[in-house]
Amino acid sequence: MRRSPVLAMTPIMPSRTGEDVSVLADDDARINGEPTGHGPEAPATGPARVGDPKPAERREHGRAPVELDISAWTLMQSTRRLAGHTVNVSDGGARLWLPELSPFATTLQLSIALPDGPVHARASVRWRADPALVGIVFEYVDPDERARLLSYVREPR
Repeated sequence: MRRSPVLAMTPIMPSRTGEDVSVLADDDARINGEPTGHGPEAPATGPARVGDPKPAERREHGRAPVELDISAWTLMQSTRRLAGHTVNVSDGGARLWLPELSPFATTLQLSIALPDGPVHARASVRWRADPALVGIVFEYVDPDERARLLSYVREPR
């Protein structure tokens, strides 16, 4: 991917600490010229720091590989139901396979199929890879439904 030399060197705003924050043409962020590790190709772990034995994990919750059918809809198209499935699930979010999701969708309403009944959730889209692979963060799940989902996900298979 080609980077624009003008955008790569142009601070877009000073931070509260006085550091220059820049955004590159491919949406990678930099602080004082150093990559932050946040952007479309950001790794699952944060950038390594001098003296760190290993990179810091950015995820707050571990993910369990589990495939559950889902039905999703967006506020932009509330009457259009999208079919897909989970790839993995955690307490905080999930990786979903949603092949027909609009590239402009930022908030989803989900119905996740469990054997004992669906779990309903509101979620925000955090990242996309492949046109159909979507990372989401749960914004709201009823506490009882969240407990059912996590109990199912943690069951040994």
